[in-house]
Amino acid sequence: MTIQSYITVDWDSSPRIVNVVTVSEVTVQDIYDTLRDLCAYDVAMDDDDIVDAGGKEGGVVAVTMTLKNAQVKFENTGTPRLCKVSGGNLFAIDTNGDDMAPIAYNTNVTVSYAQSTAAALAQSAEIDSIKGTVEAMPAVLSTSHGASLWEKKRGIFK
Repeated sequence: MTIQSYITVDWDSSPRIVNVVTVSEVTVQDIYDTLRDLCAYDVAMDDDDIVDAGGKEGGVVAVTMTLKNAQVKFENTGTPRLCKVSGGNLFAIDTNGDDMAPIAYNTNVTVSYAQSTAAALAQSAEIDSIKGTVEAMPAVLSTSHGASLWEKKRGIFK
């Protein structure tokens, strides 16, 4: 569990703001771990839960985190910059349970993040296997359909 000092929460705003300062990239896991830790402090004990997450089953499924009435906000450093939330999927819901943007707007900040309904971490052995199958396709197609006959129809494998 990694607690990051550059992540703080404004508990009094609605939606609550998860401030990320001094860095341009943060992982979903770091946000989750830090929020869970911050929830244990007196200031947050009376508040509704701020985060829910799932994933990493067997090490092949990415983390999917849902912020509850909260948004991530990267610091405005005065100059345009690109920031990133990596290592999983990021969603947010409001107090009614309706979807909302997980990133709070801030001047000079553009943020990229993932939202996928099927988050899976690709394993290199599986990728190599797929690559080998695709690379062998022209030979298999030539054998099955005759040399060069399959190429002229669609040209997919050129």
